Amino acid sequence: MLNALLAHAYDDAQTEALAADGGEAFVSLSLRPYLIAALLARDPDRPAIVVAGDDRAARDLAAGLRAWLAPPLGSLLPQPRGSPTSRI
Repeated sequence: MLNALLAHAYDDAQTEALAADGGEAFVSLSLRPYLIAALLARDPDRPAIVVAGDDRAARDLAAGLRAWLAPPLGSLLPQPRGSPTSRI
C-alpha cells in the first residue's frame, strides 16, 4: 500500500502542529485522504472519528483512506435514512 509515504507528512511543521495540538486544516479534496491517513497512522491506538458531509463524500473518503492505510482502520457507517425523529 501507500502507507510508507505517510512518513513524509511528518516533515511538515504544520502537519506536526495539527497532530500535536489539533485545530483546522484547509486542504484540497484530493489531499484530504492523505492528511487524514497520516494523522491516523501516526498513533494507531488513538481513537478517532472521521465525518464526511454525505454518503458519497464518505464513500470517496473511505476509498482514499483504504489506499493509504493497511490494514484498514475502522468501518464506514452509512447515513441514517429519514429524520432522527421519524424513528421514535
